[in-house]
Formats: sequence, structure tokens, C-alpha cells
Amino acid sequence: MTKQRSKDIISVIVPVYNVKNYVSQCIESIINQSYTNLQIILVDDGSTDGSGEICDKYMRTDSRIQVIHKKNGGLTASRRAGMKIATGKYIGFVDADDYIDIDMYGILYSAAERYQTQFVHSGYFEDSKDKIQCTPSKTVHYKNTQKKEQILLELFSLYPDAEIGPALWCNLYERNFIINNYMLVPHSQSYGEDLITMCSCIINADNFISIPDSFYHYRVRGDSISNSVSEKRVLEYYVLYDLLKKILEKNKCTESSITALKRRFHILMLQFLAKQNNYYIPKYKYSNIEELKNKKIILYGCGKVGQDYYHQICKYQYCAIVSWVDQKETHFDYAAIENVDILKEKEYDIILIAVYDESTANDIKRQLISFGISEKKLIWKKAVLILD
Repeated sequence: MTKQRSKDIISVIVPVYNVKNYVSQCIESIINQSYTNLQIILVDDGSTDGSGEICDKYMRTDSRIQVIHKKNGGLTASRRAGMKIATGKYIGFVDADDYIDIDMYGILYSAAERYQTQFVHSGYFEDSKDKIQCTPSKTVHYKNTQKKEQILLELFSLYPDAEIGPALWCNLYERNFIINNYMLVPHSQSYGEDLITMCSCIINADNFISIPDSFYHYRVRGDSISNSVSEKRVLEYYVLYDLLKKILEKNKCTESSITALKRRFHILMLQFLAKQNNYYIPKYKYSNIEELKNKKIILYGCGKVGQDYYHQICKYQYCAIVSWVDQKETHFDYAAIENVDILKEKEYDIILIAVYDESTANDIKRQLISFGISEKKLIWKKAVLILD
């Protein structure tokens, strides 16, 4: 158990809106933290599905929980409402459809106290079919850093394994520091508020740390705000880009940071146009397609990496995909995904493991070897990010 003092409360702010299927898991993952000195602020943003009532139920059973019921105003307004009543030395954020590991705040608190930082940055798990773990590669203490330009380049990149990402929820912030930086987010901002805040935090921080651990589980939902695409979203891209550009210029950041920002939004626009016009634009590619020549291939994994590999290999006439498999049967408009059990009925030369994360790939390898499959037939290489 982490040694705790009364002044070292962590205020955890949870915006809640129509997530009744997920909010209980989220709340329980917070109340069960090994670091118990928490103020848990649940902000019901006008939910109509019973999520608010679930919050009230937990408040009646745990004195650390406070519930705010407010008219629907969006994520930014909900976080602001939570900050107004936050009393902790530190502030953390959790989205109500996600959940966290039991030691998250204990470990982040210990790092913040040890290094006396304005914020601690950590990684997260993307709970998708690829089960991507986005984790910094090493502990880095940024103190009076002259490397802010390089950090901003990382922030604006779209690499899934970038050292510094835009998400607020996998970090822990000194209370006044995050409140002051979050004030730069316009009240009307409905998209990109995390990126705005993290950009400001990096520019204004004198002391922060990035640790090579992941505790936060980000749930990928097709109906979530971050995954929606519309003409309105394009306008939001432009508003966000303009605001970020002004922040960079005001703080006299170099042209390289502005160029990285432009590249990010060019890619987002390209992806939007592809979806609108039914173009398939891959994000990943297999690094050495030539080594697959004349091979009969089992493709393992139907996440984004697997989908991109499928389209890449199908255009290469010198090899053939015998079967595309995953843990469960499913299908796309262009192909069917068979259960992994079908492997014993197939003739093939190699199994190409199409996941981004190396630890996930190693888990798959161990599973397949336990099925009696030769390790020599298993291939995995880090996917190459095309949209760079």
C-alpha cells in the first residue's frame, strides 16, 4: 500500500454520458485502486439511458464519490465541472467507457512525488482486436528541457508507439498545472480537447516524466465521438488545426512543429475523403513483401494491421493467402475470417501474424506452438506505418 498523507488526495474526474453498459466496470476499477486516498468525481452529462442513476448508486456505497448531474454540454464542459470541485493535490481523468488497472494511481503518484513533476505520462492498452499496447519505451525525465520541439513532433505524429501521445486519461497532473492548461480549451470545443491540452502542457512544463508502464484500458467503440466521421468533423479539424497553430506561433515554436501539425491534419483529411468515397487507404504495410514470394500464407489477425496486410498481399501476384484466421469467425464485405481451429485442415508454408504489438504477437506464437505448429513457420515483424 502506498504511504498516503491527507494532503495528497488524487481527484479522479469521470465524464459520463449514456454508457450504462460500461460505467460500472469503470467506477469499480477506480474505487478498487490500491491507492485509496481518492476523490472520485462522476459528472453525469445529461445521460438518458440510466447512467446517472448508476453513478448515484455507487455514491451511496462509497463516501469518496461525488456525483454532478448537469445539462448535456459535452466532454469539455464535463471536465471543467469536475475541476471546479476537485480538491486533490493531483488530478486524473478516466472516460466512463474505459477502465484502469488496480495500481495505476499508486504508481503514478509515487513517480510524481519522487520527481516532483507537473505531470506523469504513461502508456495504455487499446482494447481492440489487435490489443495494442501503446507504451513509452523507457523512463525519461524531462526537466528544464530544451527538447520541447522534439516532444511536440512526437505529440503530433500518428504513430501508435509514439513516446508522447495526446490522451489526457493515461496521465496524472499537478492540480493547478492541469487546470491552467485546460483553460486554453474553448468551451465550445467538441473535438481534440486532449491534443490542445497536451500541447499546452508540453510547452509550459518545466518538469515532467514519461514512464514505460501501461495501466489504462481504452475501449475502441465504433459509435464513440473519436471514431465518428462526418462533414461536421471536417470543420472541427480546421478549427482545431487553426487553434493549435496559433498556440505554436504564440509560443515561438519552430517551423518543424508547425510542419508536423500540418502533416497530421493532411493525413486526417485523407482518411476522411477515403471513407466518404469508399476508397481503401491502408495505414500499415508488411515491411518485406518479397520474402513472401511463392508462399502459401495463413494470415492471422483481423484488426487494422491484418486488414491492411490482406489488401497489400492480394495485390502481389507471387503469393497467395490460403486462409485468414482469428480467434473468432467473422467477415468483411470482401473476405471471411475463419476460426483459428481451421489451421489443422489447411496446407500452408507460413503463418503471418498480423498484429502491431510484439507482446501480443509473442502470445499468439506461444499459442500456435502449443497447437503443434513449428515455430519456423511463424512470421511476425513490426508493421510499417505508411501514413507518416
